[in-house]
Amino acid sequence: MAHDQILFEYQKRWVEDHNRLKLAVKSTQIGFSFTESYADVLRCLERDNSMRAVLSRSERQSLEFARKCKDHCQAIGAVAQLIENESFQNTSMLQHTIEFPNRSRIIALSSNPDTARGYTCDITLDEFAFHKDSKAVFAAAYGRTTRGFDLAVISTPFGESGDFYKLAKKLGLADGIAPPVQPVRVGEWSGHWCDIYQAVREGLCNVDGTLLDVEKLLAGIDDPDTRDQEYLCKFLSDAQSWIALENILRVVSVDAEVIDIDPKMPLDEARDKVADAIRRHPCPRGARAFMGGDVGRKRDLTVNWPLFVFSSLGQHITPFIVRMRNRKFKEQKVVARQMIDGLRVARHCQDATGIGAQLGEELQEKYGVRVEPITFTMQVKEDLAVRTRRVFEEGTITIPDDKNVQGAIHAVKKFATTAGHFRFDAERTDAGHADEFWAVALALLAAQGAPCELGMRAPSDESAYQGSQGYQ
Repeated sequence: MAHDQILFEYQKRWVEDHNRLKLAVKSTQIGFSFTESYADVLRCLERDNSMRAVLSRSERQSLEFARKCKDHCQAIGAVAQLIENESFQNTSMLQHTIEFPNRSRIIALSSNPDTARGYTCDITLDEFAFHKDSKAVFAAAYGRTTRGFDLAVISTPFGESGDFYKLAKKLGLADGIAPPVQPVRVGEWSGHWCDIYQAVREGLCNVDGTLLDVEKLLAGIDDPDTRDQEYLCKFLSDAQSWIALENILRVVSVDAEVIDIDPKMPLDEARDKVADAIRRHPCPRGARAFMGGDVGRKRDLTVNWPLFVFSSLGQHITPFIVRMRNRKFKEQKVVARQMIDGLRVARHCQDATGIGAQLGEELQEKYGVRVEPITFTMQVKEDLAVRTRRVFEEGTITIPDDKNVQGAIHAVKKFATTAGHFRFDAERTDAGHADEFWAVALALLAAQGAPCELGMRAPSDESAYQGSQGYQ
């Protein structure tokens, strides 16, 4: 089947590479999920009774992949049926299946070791650098190749750790230097590499068909780490990051939502979005609600991060977070009060540094000891950072499946000062100033010493961190 009219050159190389073991190190937003879904449809049309399982990092991404497959079938006139929201092996996990008349199937579902072992067939690991439990997932997926099945591993880089980085390094694709255009062969593996520059050279353009200006695109990214990893295929060292990537990815939960309130959203609509989130996520029986709030105005984000805490188990469950950009302080106060009241927050630690001082003061006037304004100093930020890393290392927290959230937590680094002290900070970028990190850090501070409000007994400093086995 001819691909000339729908695929760029780097996409053609991937589709036409029939090696059993394949890996792609690629820039973000250059259409590799589109490419792999197209290749999977072709394989199913060509092979009767074949099956391919596609493991994405979340249920939402797996559904999106399945829908891409369906779109390809419609575009090429193939008959296929998309079955959404099937139960995976009588569990609460969902799978999405494309079924063909020749009894071939594509099954898309979220990634974990059980799903990887649940099928004996060809497997694709999509955006694999962001999968939690990646070591166990890869071991299970690679085991399927013992009997001759295919394995394709695709991702944008995300730190010098995990099995995706190890594979890329083995194939010589982890140093950020463009290899030859043709696939690299090492042992049984075939390695593909495509940064944003190569993609544009080989046909990538804007959605309207106009030339994509790479220099203008990259100039709009303040953070060099984001630019290098997302677009230039460079694996950045995890050595300086305060919280290791593996400890971030293993606590991701698809149940935790991100509610974004942009500058143009009417306040009533914003309040309705928050109210809907509160209705979807009531505080469970036996848990208490706490919250941390980091303040931004023009450039940085305002983030309110609630936690439901089961103190007897030491579990910190994130139901949802609310992010606001460029909203007036009076609007931020409305949302903060709505969350405190709606979730019956026992204690809220509010960033009251600089521009946040008035917001912290007004919330404390309204709620008394249930709100504690926190002024960031070097010593306060160190205390927050140490507490937060301990919880992530213990695995006793859940966070949203959101790359910006994960990136903000991973962005905080420990720096030595000339005075012999340490400071904790991150580069300021278009995505914020590690605002999500400081919001969750303040929420964890709130959970350590809640006042006796709403008929709830305050925990001791240590009780909120004992007895958990974490989230697997």
